[in-house]
Amino acid sequence: MNLELRKLHISEIRSRECLRRFNCGVAEIDSWASDKAFRRHAQDRTRVFCARLGADAPVIGFYSLSLSPVGSGLLLGQHADRYPEGFAPFVYIDRLAVMRMQQRNGIGRILLMNALKRAFIVSRDLPFYGVALRSLNDRTTEFYKKMGFAQRENTGHPLMILPIWTIRDLFQTPH
Repeated sequence: MNLELRKLHISEIRSRECLRRFNCGVAEIDSWASDKAFRRHAQDRTRVFCARLGADAPVIGFYSLSLSPVGSGLLLGQHADRYPEGFAPFVYIDRLAVMRMQQRNGIGRILLMNALKRAFIVSRDLPFYGVALRSLNDRTTEFYKKMGFAQRENTGHPLMILPIWTIRDLFQTPH
């Protein structure tokens, strides 16, 4: 399916109904989207952003962001000493999903870049080490690696991190 991605509109979740029938093909994500996304957003536990092909069109993808500590032993290089408390602060992408029928059209990449842009904006006012997420499977792990994330564990859902200096390089304009 050829989509006009220029028309993709990403904004905060509007209502409980926005993700009621979301289907990305992963039951755990679909269930969270339909049952918990709006409530957790309203409770300030996460921020959920939905993608539509037009301001009033149905949701075709979403991501959720929160703040989360990550053990400093999982940081890149010699950075653990920056966090003697044992944990480093991260913007965490809790979930990122695209409707099953819309997958492999570039929407996931656009959603990820939108999430990274939001993290960059926050980094101007609040310090944190970077953006982290747990990858769903081997296919998504490879996707995140291509986007610059470093895999920090060899588990079924490995932790992936992208340090803030890499995100700044993406979005800062030279002086």
